[in-house]
Amino acid sequence: MGSPVKQYFEYLSKIAELSHVVGCALQNYIAARTCIRDYVISADDEHYAEVEERIKLAINAFLEAEPMVEHETLDEIRKFLDSVRQWAVIARQVHDGFASYRNIVQNKVLINFGTITKASNVLLQTSASLTMDMIQDVQAANVAVMSYLFSGDLALAENAQHAFDAAKAKMASMGKNNEQIDAALQAFSTCLSQYAVGFRAAVESRENAYTVFNETLAPLGTQVQDDLEDFYDWLAETQKGINELKVLAEHGSKGFPAVH
Repeated sequence: MGSPVKQYFEYLSKIAELSHVVGCALQNYIAARTCIRDYVISADDEHYAEVEERIKLAINAFLEAEPMVEHETLDEIRKFLDSVRQWAVIARQVHDGFASYRNIVQNKVLINFGTITKASNVLLQTSASLTMDMIQDVQAANVAVMSYLFSGDLALAENAQHAFDAAKAKMASMGKNNEQIDAALQAFSTCLSQYAVGFRAAVESRENAYTVFNETLAPLGTQVQDDLEDFYDWLAETQKGINELKVLAEHGSKGFPAVH
């Protein structure tokens, strides 16, 4: 086999190896994007652990690819490596945002959900005729709150806020009736305020996390994946020359250009 043929085989062999390594990086990166979507839906840390593992594998593949390439191709590999690292940083921000949301729900919403239910029962026992309408507003708020926590639908968050406002308006219009109901009303007012504030904090926290995911992480992820797939397609197309070289090798090295 002539020297030009040998050089071309060595070159295209490297291209084939590079294509395989970049393909592994791409597969792991796509898997990481799927896992972060699963995490956003479920807030299950097992999904996020999978994100970190997949990103680690993708980065390692890019590092493995660096020694295989030179010049412009190496610049492309480094660009992808930097982009995937940036994606991983933003994915951590998304994770931290949803972790903060879960903490607020646990410590400021669900706890106050139980407290406001008890306070409502006290008011009903004190004067059902005066407080029934207000308690119904609170019950409507409870339903909207729980539905929002399940679905993330902002319309339900607005429904909860309207119910909170309606309960507060009725409470303000009641005025002082007697010492017994006034004491229960004050306790209820404190519970309701804490509940409403905690819920607003949860909604804001969740929306902030979704904003980072939808407006920053998702567009970057799509761009990196598109660029990677284009680069991978170029590598795969280059490999097609291997078959042509095999045919030419059978007829000697005539016609091979010089390898620079």
